Amino acid sequence: MDAAPESSSLPAQSSAPSGTSKPKRGKRNAKSDPPAPGKVDRRGKRARGRETADWTSKRDKGEGNEDEGDDKKERLPKRKCAVLVGFCGTGYSGMQFQATQKDTKTIEGDLFDALVKAGAVSSDNSDDPTKVSLGRAARTDAGVHAAGNIVSLKLINEIPELHSAGISLVDHVNSFLPPQIRVWQILRTTNNFNTCDSRIYEYLFPSYILMPPHPASQLGARLARSSATSDPDTPTSEPSIEELDELHKKFRATPDQLARFQEVLKQFEGTHNFHNYTVGRPFSDKAAARYMIKLEVREPRVEGDFEWVSVQFHGQSFMLHQRKMIGMVMLVARTSTPATLIPETFGPSRIHIPRAPALGLLLEQPRFSSYNMKTEQSNAQIQKQLSEAPEPIDFEPHRETIEVFKRDHIYAAMRAEEASNHVFSQWITSVDRYAGSDFDYLNAEGTIPASAVMKKGKGDTFAEAVEDEPETSMARTKMDELEG
Repeated sequence: MDAAPESSSLPAQSSAPSGTSKPKRGKRNAKSDPPAPGKVDRRGKRARGRETADWTSKRDKGEGNEDEGDDKKERLPKRKCAVLVGFCGTGYSGMQFQATQKDTKTIEGDLFDALVKAGAVSSDNSDDPTKVSLGRAARTDAGVHAAGNIVSLKLINEIPELHSAGISLVDHVNSFLPPQIRVWQILRTTNNFNTCDSRIYEYLFPSYILMPPHPASQLGARLARSSATSDPDTPTSEPSIEELDELHKKFRATPDQLARFQEVLKQFEGTHNFHNYTVGRPFSDKAAARYMIKLEVREPRVEGDFEWVSVQFHGQSFMLHQRKMIGMVMLVARTSTPATLIPETFGPSRIHIPRAPALGLLLEQPRFSSYNMKTEQSNAQIQKQLSEAPEPIDFEPHRETIEVFKRDHIYAAMRAEEASNHVFSQWITSVDRYAGSDFDYLNAEGTIPASAVMKKGKGDTFAEAVEDEPETSMARTKMDELEG
């Protein structure tokens, strides 16, 4: 989350040497008057005239913690606040407000408009979210959902008209939002409120993904050749689309399959080099090291025509395209490949790992353990009025409401998308039918053979053949990593 730097007072200039005769001037206030343009302050830095003029004009205009509305209106104080929000990302071009593309539909754009209409952002600040230092705990891409996320900004969090009418600011803001965006709470924070400690993501997929590759597919045939035994009754042709759809609907994951999935998943816990699970990061890049706190698979549930499996990822930080991690777990769990392959992928060999579909990704919540601990300690030591005291960031009091929202909006949107476009079915079919050597690491030994290692200077043949999502430039990689 990007926090605007706090303004600081500029120091006074050094006094003239003794014995020098100079005309008397009014004494300058060191805390409020900046150095004259072109002069040098005590730190030896030259003050630029334009910056000083801008700084002075902001003071003269009364910018800061007060609302900058018309003089005829009462100026209401702004406070640094955290807006706890959840949303279904279907139909949106991501979460982050696009300053250069204001017509682009974003979550922050709709949220900011609602805050303006609710009176929490003044009309003078309504044309640009940066005026109120808007930031977020985690970015999400187009179509990605969040059960809980944080937007921070300076708000008018106490509006007399709402208070006298007995209407909460949260309810008032929600009245201007579409049903797929909900504000859970608006909390007063400290002025230096910034980044979170960790993030929790959920990934959902239909359990038929765990079905072994069909023996007649390219991947199925390769696995059969690498195994010690072969089945003479192996079918020679793949099922039709209609037959495959019926098999998917009837499939239910067994306890053994889920246990194997969990075994593979656990290999990612701890600190590892995730260069194979992102783009643009070589093995030698220290930024490829990430810490996964806890990963677990939950009991599957039947929703609509399919059984769905939920996986929770709790990590200190994540990287762009780290959906490759869930993609790898799926591939290993549905084949005879041992879980010991996973530690091999943290080594220097560069291999291709397909990204699992973005459809199943959901930001559960960011965590603020350090901030909450400091806030509670500060509140215990310093007596403050209740309205002024910062509050800990906690989504749990809203858990029941959030779960209903997830079921009715987020999960429903995922199921509808899968039913309409067969996203997961097409993805796993493309993996099984791929004829290249990229997946030769899926073998009974749990090793990475030379045939699966990507050669320097050569493109990603699997991505070129079947993946719809383009690879991303290094500049975009650094920009879009989840605030890691």
